[in-house]
Amino acid sequence: MTTHPRSVGEVGVLDDTDSLLDPEVSGETSTLPALQRLARAGLVDLGVDRPAELVSQFEVISRLAERSLSIAFSAWSHRMVIQYVSVDSSPFRRRLRRQLSAGDLIGSTAMAPALRAHLGLGAVGLTGTRDGNALVVDGSIAWASNLYPECAVIVAAVEIAPAGRAVVALTPDIARVVPHPFPELLALNATRSSSLEISGARIPSTHILSWDLPAFLALVRPVFLLLQTAFCVGLAEGSLQNLEGEQTGAATVLLGDLATFVTDHDRLRRRAFEAATQLRAPVVELIRLRLEAAALAQRAVALEARLAGGRGYLARSGVSRRYREAAFLPIQSPTEAQLRWELSCFE
Repeated sequence: MTTHPRSVGEVGVLDDTDSLLDPEVSGETSTLPALQRLARAGLVDLGVDRPAELVSQFEVISRLAERSLSIAFSAWSHRMVIQYVSVDSSPFRRRLRRQLSAGDLIGSTAMAPALRAHLGLGAVGLTGTRDGNALVVDGSIAWASNLYPECAVIVAAVEIAPAGRAVVALTPDIARVVPHPFPELLALNATRSSSLEISGARIPSTHILSWDLPAFLALVRPVFLLLQTAFCVGLAEGSLQNLEGEQTGAATVLLGDLATFVTDHDRLRRRAFEAATQLRAPVVELIRLRLEAAALAQRAVALEARLAGGRGYLARSGVSRRYREAAFLPIQSPTEAQLRWELSCFE
């Protein structure tokens, strides 16, 4: 139906949907097996060393979201932590990068408070005091995903007294990092998302990814926003594919809405591919792209529900799942309100 390029092409690991995708529909409770399989296929660190491959990483995450936002979101979180630890090439970070790329460790980006704090909208939630070459960290993280205790690498920001904010990597060997029980969510339960308490955790200097939060965010945020756009676009594509069989009978009166959506979807996807290929777009344009992609996904699932009728109202239907997944996008950090607030600062 759409005419955009498919940069990844035929990738067997993505086509084997029975064993990789739809963890919630199939009864799975964890995205970990899918993440490890993606890592073994070399599909979690595209574009880190060779920026020209970022468009392929965009396509991987987009294609995952066509079938399961849980896996796409977990893959995005994992991929971003690989981006974070690759900002420089110290021996510790090279080792961490290898383990993450292989799927031996799983990345959990807990940077939502950092993004809010950077905009002057709140605190980072963690405080740290220097103790020799280490930081002793206390506080809480309200939201993090991919919380697999034996293998999670959690990246978060820390407020350093008397001034300054650092970015740290909390590896599984660091004690006194305690996740809360997993709450029941409207969707994406398989992402293993919850909050954490941190009490007197000692962070070695090797685990400090940056002492300068604004500079760090400037380096990683373009990829952050683009790959979030990828799972929004992919979710919309999933609805679009399902709509191919919903164009008969009374549904024909909605074909005008469908045609308009297809045009808007192809236009936005091409813009996203261009941004991922060049990676030179101003951050304000990437913010707009991310906002438009989330709105596009919500339009897609709403149109799909209208065309599907009562069949889509079944709790276990793909239509219902995508509808619930789309409800997550406005609250995904940075939230729609935060992104719109930031855009207003540019005007």
